[in-house]
Amino acid sequence: MLEYSAPERPQIFLADFRADPERYPLSTPSGKIELFSATVAGFGYRECPGHPWWDEQEAARQRQEAARWPLHLLSSQPRARLHSQYDHGSVSRATKVQGREPLWMHPSDAQARDIREGSVVKVYNDRGVILAGVHLSEQILPGVVQMSTGAWYDRWIPMKKERSISTVIPTC
Repeated sequence: MLEYSAPERPQIFLADFRADPERYPLSTPSGKIELFSATVAGFGYRECPGHPWWDEQEAARQRQEAARWPLHLLSSQPRARLHSQYDHGSVSRATKVQGREPLWMHPSDAQARDIREGSVVKVYNDRGVILAGVHLSEQILPGVVQMSTGAWYDRWIPMKKERSISTVIPTC
């Protein structure tokens, strides 16, 4: 059995640095939070300048795709498992909708597509496809859907595409 004692006080991220940044510097070249990285900039990659930037070509490509793929899929880390590990455990299984990974959707998007709470839907694009069970929520913005990573490969989807959420949203 594992014994665990709760900390005496709440743990605060970067507490020492926040209290005294001169005495407790971070392990960055400046010792501070850096929005620019000379190391990354030194790689010389056009698409990776060392600071946040706006890529107009990428934005234009996304605007073109938005006409074809009107819903933007956000893919988060799951609360009920570690990536795909423990997907078949009771905690993870309890979150499923008709045995499928939940897809959160705004009610107006569901209504426009004749989708109801608990429906099983096909989530797809040119990269891949996966089946998901729908939860409706006003907390999701219209035009956005959310599904956690790690749902298992589904061999029963009759398509010649990859069949997992990681292929619908590529990671880098």
